[in-house]
Amino acid sequence: MSRFAIKVAAAAALVGLAACSENKVGLTEPDVAVSHAVVPVLGASWNSFVTNNSGPEFWDNLSVDGVNCNVGWYAGSGPFGGSSCAYQIPGAPVAGGTFLATQFWGNAGGTYSAPIMFDAGTYNVTFLDGYRGAIAEQVGYFTKSGGTYTLTEIDPLTSGGSGGFATFTTTAPWGLWIQPVTPISGGAGCGVAAFPNAMCSDDARVQQFAMFRRAGDDSQYLVGIEDQPGVPTRAGILPTSSQFPVGGGDKDFNDFFLSVRKAPPTETLDGRMTGGATNKDLNIKAALTIHCDNKLSNNIQINGPNKLDWHLDKNSLTNIVCQRTADPAPPVAPINIFNGDATGTLNGVPGSKLTFSFIDRGEPGKNDTFSLVIYNPGGGVAFTTSGQVAASSGNLQAHYDQPHGQKP
Repeated sequence: MSRFAIKVAAAAALVGLAACSENKVGLTEPDVAVSHAVVPVLGASWNSFVTNNSGPEFWDNLSVDGVNCNVGWYAGSGPFGGSSCAYQIPGAPVAGGTFLATQFWGNAGGTYSAPIMFDAGTYNVTFLDGYRGAIAEQVGYFTKSGGTYTLTEIDPLTSGGSGGFATFTTTAPWGLWIQPVTPISGGAGCGVAAFPNAMCSDDARVQQFAMFRRAGDDSQYLVGIEDQPGVPTRAGILPTSSQFPVGGGDKDFNDFFLSVRKAPPTETLDGRMTGGATNKDLNIKAALTIHCDNKLSNNIQINGPNKLDWHLDKNSLTNIVCQRTADPAPPVAPINIFNGDATGTLNGVPGSKLTFSFIDRGEPGKNDTFSLVIYNPGGGVAFTTSGQVAASSGNLQAHYDQPHGQKP
């Protein structure tokens, strides 16, 4: 998965106002359901909420984008946030009808969204949608030791949203950060070196992040991120109707919508996958021989539109997850799904990242599916299937591994 880890020492950050208008991109996420924990910060808790675009609650802050759609509508009020917001991002996959949150993370009155951190582990984070003007804004995750922050950009979430799915592992509690185009003042800030204006979700004063879930369900969280300044929300300075949004900037938390899920424990199954698949509608073809234990030689070659030609680098498979959710026989096999990341050459240029998923759905191969996201060596998406697509021809074939597998 394309992401840039940049470890830097904490420094004082300039902080201020970022412009926001309307650009939209969206993606449907994989289905993973594993419980994880939020690390309580400043005594925050889960509380019920109701969206009505009225009152001091942070989720009801009206947008200055001219559409009056905010994170509360997206998180829990029906398709595309209800009738008052239905026109904002037609066809967006985020929230309403699919997420339908019933609780927010913050104080009982809902006047502020509380600081956010998660426990250690392996996480899947997906860009669901966004409504902002500055597409170039960067987001990612952080860990910290004492006062030193380590900031990691999640490139697929910030490069226009296409292919916006990332998997990463931390051994310490972590949170999210955003670097707005223009600095934000009033908060502690966590900006360092390459990201001098970064604001982190653990900030106890100016909170740019809002989090929601279904009642009692820790398998998935929806996080809305705001790229403009609000009014400081701590030290006795709370929002008022005159400050939001008038005089306090935009505070609708609708610039980024991210899904956060903890990945399931992975088991190295004794399998491999061979064959290939073509989707004629997208003019994309993949051929492969890949091994779950990553011990033998692997090969992936992808050919696509505009003479796209991608080749796997030797020993570059990472984040391998092999699963058996259905019987792919014949032949008998311990897996039917092979997911992973890789590095290779794109049209002869090294440094291109690939995220892939191949699913063998049995013979004769006409029901097989696959998904691909190929990144340019310099960043940005070169090609994506935008999720699983059907194999119009070809055959993905799952097997027991050889020669060190359990069965011939």
